[in-house]
Amino acid sequence: MPARHVGVADTTLRSLVHLFPQNHASIGRLIPVVERLDRAGFHAIDVWGDLPFEHSLTLLNESPWERLRALCARMPATRRQMALRSTSLMGSRPWPRYMVEEFVKQAVDCGVQSFLAHDPLNGGANLEVVASAVRAAGAGLHLAVVHGSDPQGAIEETVATCCRVMALEPDALCLKTGSALGPSSAVAIVKALRTVCPCSLEVDLDNAAGLAAFSSALCIDGGADVVYASAAPALLDSSAVPLVTVLDVLGDLGIPFQVDADLAGEAADAFAALAAARGDLDILDSASARPGHQELKQVPAAVALQLAARLRELGALERLQEVLRETIKVRREMGLPALVPPLAQVAATQAVLNVLYGRRWQVVSDEMRSYLRGSYGRPPAEPPEEVMLMALGNKDERASSSPDFPESMEALQGSLGATEPEEDAILLALAPDDAAAFLQRRRAGRRVEVGTGIGVTEQPAASWQDDWADLGPDKVRDLVALLEGSSVDELTIENKGTRVSLRKADHPAAQSVDRAAAGAPQTPVPEPVALPTLPGASRAASGLEGTRGQVVATMVATFYRGPSPEAPPFVVVGQHVNPGDVLCILEAMKLMNELVAEVPGVITSVLVEDGTAVEYGQPLFMVEPDSE
Repeated sequence: MPARHVGVADTTLRSLVHLFPQNHASIGRLIPVVERLDRAGFHAIDVWGDLPFEHSLTLLNESPWERLRALCARMPATRRQMALRSTSLMGSRPWPRYMVEEFVKQAVDCGVQSFLAHDPLNGGANLEVVASAVRAAGAGLHLAVVHGSDPQGAIEETVATCCRVMALEPDALCLKTGSALGPSSAVAIVKALRTVCPCSLEVDLDNAAGLAAFSSALCIDGGADVVYASAAPALLDSSAVPLVTVLDVLGDLGIPFQVDADLAGEAADAFAALAAARGDLDILDSASARPGHQELKQVPAAVALQLAARLRELGALERLQEVLRETIKVRREMGLPALVPPLAQVAATQAVLNVLYGRRWQVVSDEMRSYLRGSYGRPPAEPPEEVMLMALGNKDERASSSPDFPESMEALQGSLGATEPEEDAILLALAPDDAAAFLQRRRAGRRVEVGTGIGVTEQPAASWQDDWADLGPDKVRDLVALLEGSSVDELTIENKGTRVSLRKADHPAAQSVDRAAAGAPQTPVPEPVALPTLPGASRAASGLEGTRGQVVATMVATFYRGPSPEAPPFVVVGQHVNPGDVLCILEAMKLMNELVAEVPGVITSVLVEDGTAVEYGQPLFMVEPDSE
């Protein structure tokens, strides 16, 4: 009987927030690494995980949907998967069914092929909502069973939960943990689950106390089919399960795996290069009061890193061990839920508030109040009455339930003014302030300058005052009239490495552009006429003119993304362009003018809808230039 080949699912993109400075996670920097991951033979790649949508909108100035499209477009060979926190989706707040359905549908439209969903309380009703949304969107369904520590983490309880989850008929079942799980315990759980799980069995363990690599590999030996690990170097992200170690253990056990270790190593080197500017590779080691082993076994590794970073910002890093101990205590007072997202973050936030304010449960987050009121489901044990009293007040005050939501997507769009595209409406619901600011910047052609620290500063769009500034709408019309009244079919203006091309609608190269009048006769193609520099000639076809990274309209015109309404656009988000590549068409007075790139880079955002009238100097694309 031939040996089975086990699969490895990559989680590197899941934990980008831990890997390197925020501005190094932009889509233009990630594309080359993603392409290496796609060729390495992973069972699946987690295309989005712990990176909050707010982070993408503010620190990266990227639409999460455009970012997701770009990532998925670069992974044609590997299944693209997204992790969901039950009805909380990517955040910490539970959402109604219609929002879950719209979010999943939008993610599938962006290229996601399957979802790995878990509920922190193993709530069947919440998982049913997610499962229904995923099935309706036509994507693969992977459901996770959350295994916590005692008392609710007993093997018998986890197996019983598995049986309930299997009733939803997932394509795969996944074992998920929020604390350290030793090799012996992990193997015992996998063997027990294998007896009741007829589908593919996956293992997604938290790397608390650094045990997950060994436990995960031994779970494969115990009967699991897929293990989750990160290709990023372990020194960059101690919270992730290191792929290198997993492969070493599998090799030592004689278990064949499908990942190309050499290609995965190339991806690891690329991630390391992105993180070269990182100043503190292990914030936990830099803490003046290093956390103890017991705290690190009980608190998820990613949460410990997040707490350390937050306390360092507050100038209180020396209190890390105290906050970790408080997190464990808060978990007990919450009724012993497993510390998996989003409840891990809810508990940790409350611990920070308790410690820094000096009085426990005097300041309580909205998410914690929602949890104590039952918005996330029923906890394994009832929280103590004194905690409920301090956090929520008397029983009458506790009756207030979760915030009101519009009853449908249509109502939500109506509340936003009914003018936003559906994908933007979802962003405005998920992150109202950050999404509104981002959309305003995008419309105004503004961008964000990102440093390695927290916070953003806006830079106004360029004033366009340079050698080309005088070529406004009137001069463009003069040139168009000159071209139409001559026997020349195409006019090219060059100045300082920037080129403007004007072409008659009946020029053969424009015949593919269905926007032109039908039936125009074809004429021989003359060589383009290069004119001497004109006073006030246009900046037009530069791929990186204006504010660095912006492509602007060179004339008053109609913007077209492709050569015809049915044809694909010339460029999409995430695509690399070289000098001379056509970016779009600007149609003015029946002339189809190609806007081309002058500098190599990656398209990070399309700022204008197809068929929209644009003004001279209006930003059309955002481009991240290649590093020199």
